Amino acid sequence: MRTMEVQTIYCDVGHRGTKRMPWSEVCLHMNVQDRTMEFEVLPSGMVQLYKDGRVFSSPITSGEAGLYHNTDNESRFYYHPNLG
Repeated sequence: MRTMEVQTIYCDVGHRGTKRMPWSEVCLHMNVQDRTMEFEVLPSGMVQLYKDGRVFSSPITSGEAGLYHNTDNESRFYYHPNLG
């Protein structure tokens, strides 16, 4: 039996990274589900998506982008870059 190690990345506002987008309603609407996208966590807590370094869409909520609030520190987020 093969096990997959799940990587967790913690981040703050201003963090830029890449991750596989989840199958959320918004990602489905934008047709980016299960695709690796660049993103930035904005001061509002929203997430800006980028494609090839350019703004892809209007900002979306962190949950729709697959970023979640850290329960120990509400201003921090965490995500799993390879899980969609």
